[in-house]
Amino acid sequence: GGNQTADSLKDIRTKMANWLRKTVGATPENMIYTCSKSLSDSSKKKSLALPRFLNKKVTEEQKDAGITNAGPWLPYNTNGTNLFMDKTVVLYMHNVYPNVTLTQFFKDNQIIFDEDAYGLSCLLQFIWRSAIRR
Repeated sequence: GGNQTADSLKDIRTKMANWLRKTVGATPENMIYTCSKSLSDSSKKKSLALPRFLNKKVTEEQKDAGITNAGPWLPYNTNGTNLFMDKTVVLYMHNVYPNVTLTQFFKDNQIIFDEDAYGLSCLLQFIWRSAIRR
């Protein structure tokens, strides 16, 4: 049921936050993470947001780059910014599937589309936002 899912997500979130802090040494200053936007709102019961990791206000530089959230959460498809090159902890909790219309178009035109490669590409692009670029 709904409460079981909320309780499961809370358990995952708590264990993940403890592991990030105690084992990895993650802080809001050195990490970014992504998950489904619907799970990124820390005010909701069904959330993977890490409330203890929320940053303060969005900086002017972030606003100029189109970043609207004040925490280390980023949309998985964030592109074209160097604002996160100092992030050394990256958490990717999102399973990405291509647009159904796009995959149907490829199928209708006998074009092979590798959905796993698409998901991997999204993961790598997200990681590329981080300190791995240096």
